[in-house]
Amino acid sequence: MLRMPDLAAVAALTLALILAGGSARAVDPYQIYEQHCHKCHFEHGADLAMQKLRSVNGALQVARTGRPIGRLLRSHHGERMQAAESAALIELFASALRWGGVYEHRCMRCHERAVSFARTRLKLEDDRLVTHANGRDVEQFLATHGDASSAEIVTLLEMFRFQLRTSAGP
Repeated sequence: MLRMPDLAAVAALTLALILAGGSARAVDPYQIYEQHCHKCHFEHGADLAMQKLRSVNGALQVARTGRPIGRLLRSHHGERMQAAESAALIELFASALRWGGVYEHRCMRCHERAVSFARTRLKLEDDRLVTHANGRDVEQFLATHGDASSAEIVTLLEMFRFQLRTSAGP
């Protein structure tokens, strides 16, 4: 659960998008991470969150120092981000902690990074996740593929939806 400062950042992102006439797809946290963070942090965004962040009473902090992540993102090693960019990263990091590495544990041995997998192979049709290739229902498929538990399937579906929803692409 996000704390009030984190919720305020997400609300600022939503308001900025509405005022700009955009949608929630306008700010891609994965692109922001690649642009601002990846040159120093070799991990991908969700991996960095699981390795270096923690949630304390719903607030994201750097595990080593206890520093709130929102404060760190305002200016970190010379990188300056817009409020909407910071809010998008905070949402990604909080989501990654909630997802707990299920994709990495269940899927990475055979499939590429989760964001690439979701954005190239999946789509939403009437709020159902289906494959691009043949329109197969992903939830039904996962019930017989990869040994994920019911709870892990729910997590995977949430994660795939997030990755599709936050895509700045077509």
